[in-house]
Amino acid sequence: MFNMSGMITDIADIFYRKTTFGDSLRRLRRARGLSLLEMMEKTGIYYNSLSEYESGLSVPDATRIYKICEALGGDHTMHIHMLELARSVYMPPAAPVATQSHARRKQHA
Repeated sequence: MFNMSGMITDIADIFYRKTTFGDSLRRLRRARGLSLLEMMEKTGIYYNSLSEYESGLSVPDATRIYKICEALGGDHTMHIHMLELARSVYMPPAAPVATQSHARRKQHA
């Protein structure tokens, strides 16, 4: 639901849309009238990290999600929803590190 100024008045509206973790975080933060700087102050999470979460470049761990939900005044339902969204994000695995034995096998081949 939106009020006359276009602000989200029903936080549940955010949760029932198809959305990503970053989109939900941005919408919730804006619905609370908080800037990224204010979120940084409330959570102790670096500004750049919060910006990366919102843009989908990275996903926070469970501890940081708890801090974010707490700063947004969220309850247990918000916390669970945000955890589920974060877990549904595909993060590609790190590139494998070549071991010395792997490098030797390539030389002998």
